[in-house]
Amino acid sequence: MLEKIVGKKTCTKRRRGQMLNVLLVDDDRIVLEGLKKFVDWGSIGYKVAGTALSAREAVRFIETNPVDVLLTDIVMTGSNGFALIQDAHTVNPYIKTVVLSSYSTFKYAQQAIRLGSFDYLSKPVNLNELKEMFVRLKSALDRENSERSQTIELQKKYEKETAEDNPCIEKDKTGPVIGKVLRYIDENYSEDITLKKLSEVAFVHPVYLSKLFKEKVGMNFIDYLTKVRIKNAERLLENLSLRIYDISDLVGYDSPKHFSKVFRESTGMTPKEYREHIPAFQETGKVS
Repeated sequence: MLEKIVGKKTCTKRRRGQMLNVLLVDDDRIVLEGLKKFVDWGSIGYKVAGTALSAREAVRFIETNPVDVLLTDIVMTGSNGFALIQDAHTVNPYIKTVVLSSYSTFKYAQQAIRLGSFDYLSKPVNLNELKEMFVRLKSALDRENSERSQTIELQKKYEKETAEDNPCIEKDKTGPVIGKVLRYIDENYSEDITLKKLSEVAFVHPVYLSKLFKEKVGMNFIDYLTKVRIKNAERLLENLSLRIYDISDLVGYDSPKHFSKVFRESTGMTPKEYREHIPAFQETGKVS
């Protein structure tokens, strides 16, 4: 029965490169099992990160797991696939989506394209067609990731070179120990910085450093680090070629969701909202 739904299994040579995570969504468990079993995902550069029987379950998965591509049905019990695509992009604006549906109407295909889906496939799916489409999608993603990596590396290099141009406080008034620590934070805020690491940089005991830092700077080092990161994030948001996901990494946050939370606590708005207000900020002189 599985073969009838998804077609016969075929194999291709394994492609080089990083595996991409795909999430399969359909309210028919047999279809999900068929897609997992009869598609040799590894041979085309993907791995099935998970499956979901509903849009709600899929969104919960995307919120807590890295997903590069969402392959979803449209007509499902509860929320439909189009609503899922919108919700998925809210959680992860950079996720790629592919629609797989029994309804091959122009209206549905048009809606999928309007929502930014990479392609629209009809059931029962032709496995060769599906694999060819996912190979094309991987090429596009690899190209985007390569260009993005180059941009991020150039940005990191620029950040290190200009760190001293954007100090949060006057370092020469804090003394040699704290001045050294502040310079280290300003130059390495994208890294995992701990009190222990800073004590090694300054050659002093962590307890003493913590007390001295608070005394000289007026805040603990975590608050100062957050201040530096958010200040630089605000500046980076002016560069529209950088995704918010990229900026999160550039300023030292592994989780874009956590970055958005900290940014909102510091500025009163999300990174996306801040970016949308930049033209108004520029008019009032709040940003350059």
